[in-house]
Amino acid sequence: GDAPGISFLKEQQWSLDFGTAVVQEQAVRESIAVPARLEARPGGAADVVAPIDGRLIRVVDVAPGASVSRGQELARLLPPPSVPGDLPQLQRARAEAQSVVALATRDRERAERLTTAGAAPAKRLDEARSVEEQARARFAAAEASLAQYNAARTGGAADAEGTFVVRAPVSGVIARRDAATGANVSAGAVLFHVVDASQVHVVGQVPEAQAAHVRLARAAEIEIAGEPDRLPAGRLISVGKVLESQSRTLPITFALDNRTLGIPVGQAIVLHLLMGATPPQPVVPALAVVDDAGRPIVFVQREGETFERRAVTLGSRSGDVVQLTEGVKPGERVVTKGAYLVRLASLSTSVPAHGHVH
Repeated sequence: GDAPGISFLKEQQWSLDFGTAVVQEQAVRESIAVPARLEARPGGAADVVAPIDGRLIRVVDVAPGASVSRGQELARLLPPPSVPGDLPQLQRARAEAQSVVALATRDRERAERLTTAGAAPAKRLDEARSVEEQARARFAAAEASLAQYNAARTGGAADAEGTFVVRAPVSGVIARRDAATGANVSAGAVLFHVVDASQVHVVGQVPEAQAAHVRLARAAEIEIAGEPDRLPAGRLISVGKVLESQSRTLPITFALDNRTLGIPVGQAIVLHLLMGATPPQPVVPALAVVDDAGRPIVFVQREGETFERRAVTLGSRSGDVVQLTEGVKPGERVVTKGAYLVRLASLSTSVPAHGHVH
């Protein structure tokens, strides 16, 4: 016959946080939750470096997290003053560079004529242009050295042409700042790290056991601590082919438009990978399932004050509902809120059925 019912009185139900729900049948979209991080996309992060040795005479007061736009001035760098004896040498270097430019320009013009006339291959013109560009760059460097020397000598260093302006190479946010006004830096020293936080990558770490399954994922949602709703993770870019040896995980990457969300780069989040829909099955709110000594159970309401403990088999879970492949039928009523209270009641009312002690 039927198992003896568990008594849970109406007064108890009303006075406590208690609720029930009817078992529905529905298809759910299975999802796998994996840890993930927000990362800058390749090319979306840049180090701002000192172009030359010198002293930082002004560093813009930007805190980490502040936005900067491409080309924005971040610092001014004063080169070390040249030794006075350098002047003739600097002037000579500039004159030499100037004559090399003149030669390279004539050669390029000749190559242009020959190529147009069909007397020389286009490659010849490309090479000549490249030589001319290099010559111009060297001339510009020689000019700058001379300007720095003059600026340092006149003492009006900060405003004169002799200072180098260091600008943001990409638009984004300051992720790190290592520059301080007055500091001496050497060429190549990193002053700032700028990250483009508007278009980012969500990189999930898929455990080895689920790696094969994840290749079926076509979309994903992200869950951020403290945010009630999940958000679309953007489009799938890649699923890694190689397990990372340390963590035994496979990376999966989505491109996320972060302009309105403004999630900090580097933040840890949860990535829910969405699989195909399952066939319709009975579903209940996940709250209804209680762990009973390691076994999933639900409490079915037989009558107003009588409940029955049922072992169930869990199927796919999506959001806050879970499919039950065995144990309940659509239309039955299960306890959702307060299921653990019924479990406590069941422990106190479970008298030995036939009076003999086991």
